[in-house]
Amino acid sequence: MQKLHYIIYAFLMLLLNDCKQNPAIDATIPEKKLVSALVDLHIAEVAVKSLRGATKDSMLNVYYDQVFEIHGLDREETEAYLEKMRENPEYWNALYEKVQKEHELLDAKLKDAETKKE
Repeated sequence: MQKLHYIIYAFLMLLLNDCKQNPAIDATIPEKKLVSALVDLHIAEVAVKSLRGATKDSMLNVYYDQVFEIHGLDREETEAYLEKMRENPEYWNALYEKVQKEHELLDAKLKDAETKKE
């Protein structure tokens, strides 16, 4: 469980590292949509874990673009929004908890599906 927390933190730091700072941005993203997108972004991180170098970077960018498109989010606006929200630790921690709960629900669904196959 704590390992997942570190993975999520590392991912968000990577995601926000390239963020363009735009103080004029006043975007609001529905939390449910944001949590869902973050879960999918974490899955993308895991999907490229075994890749290295430029291949990993390229595939990760492709996956990120797909996730943002699927969720109807603009990548730059979302990254800027997350950067802005990172300044609010209470919000940030609550967001982490929701992302983690969604991961746990997905894991439970996958285990249930595997059990039913047997």
